[in-house]
Amino acid sequence: MEWYLCTNLGKAVYISGSDSKETRNMGKRVLISGGTGLLGQSVQRLLLRKGYELAILSRSKPSIEGVSAFQWDVDAGSIDKEALHGVDHVVHLAGASIADRPWSEARKKVIVDSRVKSAALLLQAIKAQEEKPRSFISASAIGYYGHDEEKLFTEEDVPSDCFLGETCRLWEAASDEIEALGIRRVITRISIILAKEGGALPKMVLPARFGLGSYFGSGKQWYSWIHLKDMAAMIVAAIENEEMRGVYNAASPDVRPNKVLQKAIAKALGRPFIPLPAPAFVLKTAMGEMSSILLNSTKVSASKVIDSGFEFQFPQLEDALADILS
Repeated sequence: MEWYLCTNLGKAVYISGSDSKETRNMGKRVLISGGTGLLGQSVQRLLLRKGYELAILSRSKPSIEGVSAFQWDVDAGSIDKEALHGVDHVVHLAGASIADRPWSEARKKVIVDSRVKSAALLLQAIKAQEEKPRSFISASAIGYYGHDEEKLFTEEDVPSDCFLGETCRLWEAASDEIEALGIRRVITRISIILAKEGGALPKMVLPARFGLGSYFGSGKQWYSWIHLKDMAAMIVAAIENEEMRGVYNAASPDVRPNKVLQKAIAKALGRPFIPLPAPAFVLKTAMGEMSSILLNSTKVSASKVIDSGFEFQFPQLEDALADILS
């Protein structure tokens, strides 16, 4: 299950448009890394509807009608020199999935390097540009905070020393130099993205379709979440709102315990809720350290992003599930 970030490393596209000076001055060119992932595609669609020109990096440089791809290779440290030409905003979403295979030491290295090295490569390319982007929008994750069954985490809290906490700390630190270049930086610490197209929700829905209320451990751990449409809108808000700077939790204000979330899913599907716990010791035995994705309790505050003027389209869980599962 992808709980924090639904993107694939190094896949990208460039949707070409006018190269006029007028267009550039409007701040309409956006470069996206991780643009073919679940979130990246949603951000693309929203930006296109708003008239933006999109540049997206790609390892394979696919042939897409009306699209021009710029190639990069994070492992080799190479990037097309033209990728950032005329770009006004960079959106960095690239990163290997944290939940598609066990956390061996080799896999952990891939997870960290895919985020840190890709950010460093973008930083290097930006430094080489005479005309710098106006903003740099980077993904991170609420895994930064680690586990606490009572605490409401805010952006001011320190990172956990667990693997996800350290990964997020390094991920965010990799773009610290951006601000020294005079570029506005926004980091979104992303919670569980709810979407019908992929991520965690389709896997959570499966047992509920059979009338089984599967939940993890005690079921009391807090799950912060956000609708995919709101997550994409928050990325666009970070591009357009020049007052936004620094770190923002990307999570709905309506945080729910795992068991309550599963019950709400069953209700949205019109199914009975027959509790079926997956004991913590079973998950730890089967998944090892990766079981923390399911068992950690991370309740985060949405106050800062709301105070920035952002309005959630789906602030309540039931409304979000109705939109997705109807």
